[in-house]
Amino acid sequence: MKEFWHTIADDKLDLVDRAVDFLLGEYAAPGADPIWSSEYFRWKLGPDNPAGRGYLSLALVGDRVVGTVSLTRKRLWIGGKEFTGGEVGDSYSAASMRRRGQPAQLVPGDSDPQSYINKSIFGRLASATKQRAEVEGVNLIYGTPNQQAYPGWTKRLKYFELKRCDVRAFIRPTSRLVICVFPKTVAFGGILKGLEQLTLGLLKKTQSSICRRGLAMEKKVPALSEIDELWCQTRNLQGFGMVRDSRYWVHRYLQHPLAKYDIITIRKAERVSGLVITRRFIDSKGRNQLAIMEWMCKDNVSLSWVLSELAGFYHDQDISYYHLYTCEMKEARAAALNLFLRRSKVPVIWADNPHSRRLESDNRKFEIYLGSTDAA
Repeated sequence: MKEFWHTIADDKLDLVDRAVDFLLGEYAAPGADPIWSSEYFRWKLGPDNPAGRGYLSLALVGDRVVGTVSLTRKRLWIGGKEFTGGEVGDSYSAASMRRRGQPAQLVPGDSDPQSYINKSIFGRLASATKQRAEVEGVNLIYGTPNQQAYPGWTKRLKYFELKRCDVRAFIRPTSRLVICVFPKTVAFGGILKGLEQLTLGLLKKTQSSICRRGLAMEKKVPALSEIDELWCQTRNLQGFGMVRDSRYWVHRYLQHPLAKYDIITIRKAERVSGLVITRRFIDSKGRNQLAIMEWMCKDNVSLSWVLSELAGFYHDQDISYYHLYTCEMKEARAAALNLFLRRSKVPVIWADNPHSRRLESDNRKFEIYLGSTDAA
């Protein structure tokens, strides 16, 4: 039996509770930490976002939500100037509607019922969300889709990857993960953990001797004026990234309604030399992970030293694995030195327009971290 769906723009978040019920009911992983709530959508799409209000598109059958797509506004830093961009995400549709769902009406100007934006809930919502954003001047739109969603974005909706934006995921498994994946090794758990601690201790000792002395880490939020000073001292005047002043750090991490982050301050002679953000998280298999969300450090603070010190911070937290994103070759080498394994490329896709194409034609350095995506 066919069910007819229609789409609406819910940018004022009047129906966000229904959207959350749909996402939690159909896509939440049992046992994992929650990734959606009404407060979460209001946090990133509401007026408290320093970049401005975002966009939420919904598909409904009657008053029941069967599809979602969001676009979060972002303050982007490109070549020493601030621009307004956006991140697309939360692109989900009810599995049952993919076979028996049918649009209540066709898109104005497209009379072909077999066209993608007519027959696909995802295609219709993603197109409508992008259109509303571009009308309001949000032209640099990016996303990091998973393997299932990637073809729809790139082949159907004409998003594209920047070849120079080579973001890679890295993971460092611990002895705990080895035992989880290979249960027969539990008999050697003590030996595995001992070898792990010995190796990490040697790495920490080596990095401490190489790195300039006088650096110290503490789990403490620095003064907002110190964050702004650090941002001014470390921002890349030629590259691409997020605006990472104190408003960014406060909203992105301190005001997040679901996730709890550790803000780690690095000091030298009482002056702030770096910030690092981490998040402990339970994955869909019930394992503790530690996400290294992002870092902002002066030249005297190497990532190799940061990663070796973090192992000491969390050695008693039963972490199964650590992971991070980086697109810098120097930082990738630092991760490998600290026993992080290079995994697959993280696709960063862009809405195809002259604004995003200009990013492909110049020589900008990209700074994209786990924290650059709302899903982490």
